[in-house]
Amino acid sequence: MRNPFRNSFDRATGELWIGDVGQGAVEEIDRVQITQSGLNMGWPLYEGSQPLAGGGTAGLTMPVAEYFHGTGVRGWAMYALTDEREVDGCNTSFLLAPRLPGALESPPVESVLFARDEMANLAWAIEQRVADAAGEGRDRFDEWVARAREGSDQAPAVGTPPRYVVATEVPDHWLPLAPVQLADHESVSLVLESLVRAMPDGPPLRLLPLGALLAQAATDQPLWLFEEEVPRSGASVTRADQRARWHGGSVHAWTARRKGSGTGESSSGLRYDGVEEPG
Repeated sequence: MRNPFRNSFDRATGELWIGDVGQGAVEEIDRVQITQSGLNMGWPLYEGSQPLAGGGTAGLTMPVAEYFHGTGVRGWAMYALTDEREVDGCNTSFLLAPRLPGALESPPVESVLFARDEMANLAWAIEQRVADAAGEGRDRFDEWVARAREGSDQAPAVGTPPRYVVATEVPDHWLPLAPVQLADHESVSLVLESLVRAMPDGPPLRLLPLGALLAQAATDQPLWLFEEEVPRSGASVTRADQRARWHGGSVHAWTARRKGSGTGESSSGLRYDGVEEPG
């Protein structure tokens, strides 16, 4: 070769690609396969495919492409992008496609399960996980179990009679989706309602959702769902943090929501007009 000005390896095949500057009129691009060695690219017998000193091409490795001066590639590399704004005609910056690998998605910081409860003739929005003040996930089921255990530490007094209950208590992270018939008298939508719990030493307590997915229910604007959005198989909605780098090098972070299938029907344990034994 006379003057190899740039080279690049093909990572897929291992081939070496070389751009060679000719002497008078021709520039060439040569390829060396991974199994080849000791090649004679023809200089000074040939400039590209043009003979200079005579003789045949036996034993020579000819270029895969050639260009006359002024008409070829101004800049060239295997992994460069053509860019007429650059002096040499190509941009050798590393290209990172704007896609998001799974490693840059956090575990869900919030999760809500929408499920049907045929025994209670209701659908439920179940807050399984919500974000705390630091953005970390809180397991609402674990918190409810811990509170239930605290309330069951005291054994009832001897001779305590059974008590009548209008309705059993539902976990406070289960929020009812009440059916509402629409004006056409055929369609049914589901509206998210809050639970109201009687308190022994004060007024009733209204239980509201704690997460962002159901936050609208805590305002004056009701959260409506089409009945078809909660099938018998249920539906799961999660919220997770995601991060990606754009091809210009800037970093972008956002919170994404994703909907998937549920886990089937659920049972809240809600019953009406019952008698509870003490303990």
